Order: sequence, then C-alpha cells, then structure tokens
Amino acid sequence: MKISDELFPYFMKAGQQIHYHKNDLIYMQQDDAQNLYVILNGRVRVFIVNSMGDVVDFATLSKGEIFGDSSFLQNSYRPTNVQAVRETDLISCQINDLYPYLTESKELNISLLSMLTQNCNYLSDLVKKAYTYNRYEKVAAFLVEKAATLHIRMKK
Repeated sequence: MKISDELFPYFMKAGQQIHYHKNDLIYMQQDDAQNLYVILNGRVRVFIVNSMGDVVDFATLSKGEIFGDSSFLQNSYRPTNVQAVRETDLISCQINDLYPYLTESKELNISLLSMLTQNCNYLSDLVKKAYTYNRYEKVAAFLVEKAATLHIRMKK
C-alpha cells in the first residue's frame, strides 16, 4: 500500500530524511524496532536469511510505501532485513514522534491501519500456503502471483 503525497509532511515533521546508497542495509533481522520508514524515492528490498543461510525475498518497495511497522510494538525486534536496491531517500521517524499527528489526520490513521491490515493478511496468506497447500497448489499459486506481477508491470 502506498500513502498519498499529502501525508508526507506528517512524516517529515515527525522524523528525519536519510539517504541510503545502493546495497546499504537499512536494518537487519533482530535489530531493535524503533523507527518507521516512508520511502520518498528509490527502492528497498525486504528479505530474511533463514537458519540455513538461505535468503528469502518478501518484497520490493518503492515511493510512498511504509516499512518497519514492527516499531508499533514496544520492545520488539525486526523480523526482516531491509536493503536499498538503488539510491534511496527515506523518512525515518519514531512512532512516539508520529502519535501527535495521528490525532490531526483521519487519513493518516486510516492509511497506517490499512497498511498493518494488509501486512497481516499477506503474512497470513504465506502461512496458509506453506502449511495447507500441496505441492501442486503451491506451484499454481506461485504462477498466478507471477502472472499478476507481470501484468501490473506491463500496465505501467
């Protein structure tokens, strides 16, 4: 989910702009989750490294997308790694600094709640596929997702 450009000023007031170079790590798994990030421009890659050392990509995010939502919870840790795919500018803000603006903007509240819901649904879907799909259903689901991704890219 992308936030509208009209909401960027709230994040700018609550946080600070940071520039990352291509391949810079923004945060790593198990880091303290203290900041929420909004992408001003560029792209980031969200991934994990499992216990066997395999890299599993979750998403590539771009302008207007928010990540780091684990910072909404007190004393939580990052479940993923995030890395700049190319030159990237972000707004980084601590959730406590964003709270005053949540009372000012209904749209900001709705956007953040929608993002959290979307992330929850995405993760639930991954668990469902991992534990309830047989191998044929997993392949079919993968092909459908790839086809949808290609269709979206071709439209742009």
